Amino acid sequence: MIKASSEKCRVLIVDDDQRVAALLTDLLEQEDYEVMTASDGGRALEVLNSFEPDVVISDVVMPVINGIELCRHIKKEPQTANTPVLLISGLRNAPEDSLEGLTAGADDYLNMPFRNEELLVKVARLAERHRVERHYRKIVEHAADIIYTRDMDGYVTSINASGGVFFGKPATEIVGWHLSTLIGSEAAARDIEQTKRVSDDSPLRSTYLLKDADDNERYLEAVLSIERDRQGRATGIRGVVRDITEQKVAEAALKESEERYRRLVELSPEAIIVHSEGRIVYVNAAAQRLWGATCREELINKPILDLVHPDYREAAGRRIRNVEELGSPSLLNETKHIKLNGEVIDVEVAGIPFLFQGKPAIQAVIRDVTDRRRGREALRQTEERLRTVVSSASLILFALDQNGIFTLSEGEGLTALGWKPG
Repeated sequence: MIKASSEKCRVLIVDDDQRVAALLTDLLEQEDYEVMTASDGGRALEVLNSFEPDVVISDVVMPVINGIELCRHIKKEPQTANTPVLLISGLRNAPEDSLEGLTAGADDYLNMPFRNEELLVKVARLAERHRVERHYRKIVEHAADIIYTRDMDGYVTSINASGGVFFGKPATEIVGWHLSTLIGSEAAARDIEQTKRVSDDSPLRSTYLLKDADDNERYLEAVLSIERDRQGRATGIRGVVRDITEQKVAEAALKESEERYRRLVELSPEAIIVHSEGRIVYVNAAAQRLWGATCREELINKPILDLVHPDYREAAGRRIRNVEELGSPSLLNETKHIKLNGEVIDVEVAGIPFLFQGKPAIQAVIRDVTDRRRGREALRQTEERLRTVVSSASLILFALDQNGIFTLSEGEGLTALGWKPG
């Protein structure tokens, strides 16, 4: 006989008939089970927690505590509730006896006499199931997330250690509490109502702001799943709850940062635009004024190169492609743009790679330098005229600093002295 698990399993045999107990012990030890016996249900309860069996095989009719009552005790205690119980009987083998045993929580029932193979198959299945369930219970118990179950009316039926730590109570004490005690009446009523309305197996998500055992506010996100019986009727709720406080704090900080940035962009005196795939997708108020638009919609979705003077479009297109392909900012450059009314203006433009609504884009800062450029040109022309007048004068024009050093010498009269201007 090959058991489903290669690990040595423990079996507790409870029977007041020493011959039956010896027979079962010999049969199971041959299959490499570790076996302990107890002569009645009372003795079995004394050794149950120390031996920690994977399966309990119990006779139904015994003194002190019979098999039915033993089964009820085992299933009632949280430490042993998941231990499989196999009831056997040679005296009570009517169908109603089997039903009574199963109602008491027994996992299987076997009438005597029985075939050895039948017993070994039942024990192997129960032992392996217990091992698998215990493995996953350990995963649940050591999980960082809160994992719990409740009935459809909101009463907690199980909760792991993380849940106990969060609420500052032993997990066993929380079992039986109503959901409203943990998350508040309003949130509990909402969750219970939502889960009762669900007709499929789609998980539900809920977010709570609760105080932990140290009175710190924490954001929790729960994923709730419906447990159903074979007829598809909802029998309970399984919840996995994760602490998302750090995520929420980061999101709030990001939102605040984005809001500050948005205000800075909106209130900036410089024209700021965002263009993606060759078209404008955002303009601030200064950009609207720069191009003389009555509303932003006049500029949104407009090809960016339509606003560039024809003589400068090729160069502007090259700079845009470089930013898109290399992913590096473009240096400040001077070019000419055309306002919506046809007026040509001189501008300085700098662009950086940008993500706008998840798509690659370019954010450009545009400064109107028309007046500055015109002023610079006017000053150049004035200086040129003065230079022409001074250089053609027949007199000598000079200037001295406070130490008597010439700082200026101009005029046609210098030629008579054999000197050159300057």
